[in-house]
Amino acid sequence: MTTRTLLALSLFSTLANAAPEANTGGNFQFPPAELKRCEGVQKRALNQELTRVYNKAFPAYFEFCGGSTWHKRGSTDGGNFGHAFGLIHGACLARDEKGAFLSPQQLVPCEGGTIGFSTESVMFNQQWVGVEGREFMLFGEHDPAKPFDQTAADNVRDEAFRRGMFNGVLFRPQIEKQMLIDAAAAKADPIKFRQQWIGDYTFGTEFAIAATRGGVACTRVPLTSTKPGMKPLKVVLEKLNAMNRKASANSKSDSKNIKPGQTEPTGYDYDGIVNNCVHTVYNALAELDAWSKKEYEGYHPSSKLEILASADKSVAPFNQVLDTYIRGKEMKRAQIDNMIERFIHHQDEFKRFKDTGWHPAQVGTMIDEVPPLAFMNSIYDPTNQTNFLSLKVILTGQVLNLVKSLASTLIDPSTLNFPPNQPLKEEFDSYVNNKSGPAMDLIANLELWTSDYSQTLSYLRSIQVDTNDTVRREVVKEVTTYIEFKLKETSGLLMRARELTATIPAPACIDN
Repeated sequence: MTTRTLLALSLFSTLANAAPEANTGGNFQFPPAELKRCEGVQKRALNQELTRVYNKAFPAYFEFCGGSTWHKRGSTDGGNFGHAFGLIHGACLARDEKGAFLSPQQLVPCEGGTIGFSTESVMFNQQWVGVEGREFMLFGEHDPAKPFDQTAADNVRDEAFRRGMFNGVLFRPQIEKQMLIDAAAAKADPIKFRQQWIGDYTFGTEFAIAATRGGVACTRVPLTSTKPGMKPLKVVLEKLNAMNRKASANSKSDSKNIKPGQTEPTGYDYDGIVNNCVHTVYNALAELDAWSKKEYEGYHPSSKLEILASADKSVAPFNQVLDTYIRGKEMKRAQIDNMIERFIHHQDEFKRFKDTGWHPAQVGTMIDEVPPLAFMNSIYDPTNQTNFLSLKVILTGQVLNLVKSLASTLIDPSTLNFPPNQPLKEEFDSYVNNKSGPAMDLIANLELWTSDYSQTLSYLRSIQVDTNDTVRREVVKEVTTYIEFKLKETSGLLMRARELTATIPAPACIDN
């Protein structure tokens, strides 16, 4: 763990990945809301139906996801801001000629496949670990009609290893060494001990995320191109592949990438502020110019003020989930003007736009609200504890932590909620709670974008460009061609409205 990681822990308590100790035994009394078996079944069925319909409209898309903080039963320690991870529909893990996953893991386009990927602070030779299957990434494929107890959790953990999820994945040397020491002390088989330790540690971060977190939501961004092929998808996959290749190269003792002044390989250089779970997902989409890339190298470990002031810091997953939606939810005249000016002054971005036929603000940008495993979950508290980061939240959190430490003998710390008021959460909830709005309803989204594309196309055709301004003329022409294609595409999807309208599933069970 680096100095920067310790700094992150002391300032923000962002490491929700670290498993809190808790006593989950005994006769736990579930609150009434967690005894509603059919509610969980219905929510899962609806989420699957919305996904099925969305997949018909967009064969390849990227999801920027956030999971809330998590707490084991009987524990209050679960971090403040949760965990970021990604889902890509249209991708699978690459395999060798024998069918085994490559090491380090790599991604390839795969029609109909879905890959989940996530970063863990203690990984060494990979920056992210992937798992095939949306349902396993989110729920461990656990039946929502059945209680989620220790046996269920053990089965999910063991299934992750049966799938080869961690084959070839190494944790940081000091962690691997400690696992051997602990296995010897417990007189346990070191291979089985390691498997159980890794499975327990990564549970809820690399797989079965909605089993451990009461709030999980993603912003979906189609990777649909106006050019032949799957160029946006391939750009994102190659960026993620490069991250793992670099971590693997840096983990080898003969690596030429060992940093000056160091004698040991660094592997994946995790950092709680400038190179964490958020950065992996963020920079994958940044490769398509969805936003500026965040650099995660070159910071001196002791430069606390430099790190805190840097635009490269990021510790709040849900801030990015919201930002992904806001940046992509509409295209008015202002967005077109900004798009044209950026391309004129940043020819590298314009070249990528021409090559990929992709822009981050587009039809199909929507929010996916993922239901938790709330029915009789005796291991984790399924209460939604989603937090957004702001200066007010940071200051409030520090005050509450101080109060808890000073007054813990006088008051119950669990009665102090963090944080109290979150304007960003209120904004996010306003989109999610409008089930018939464009953030949540596909047909409403298609209708909105048909209007946006029509209006922006009329505006583009009205622009008068000086005949001598060849750069602006080329940009306006390329953007106009793009909008024409997107309008045709969106209109075509609307013509399939009946096929693309989600059907609310009938109740599949009756509560006792």
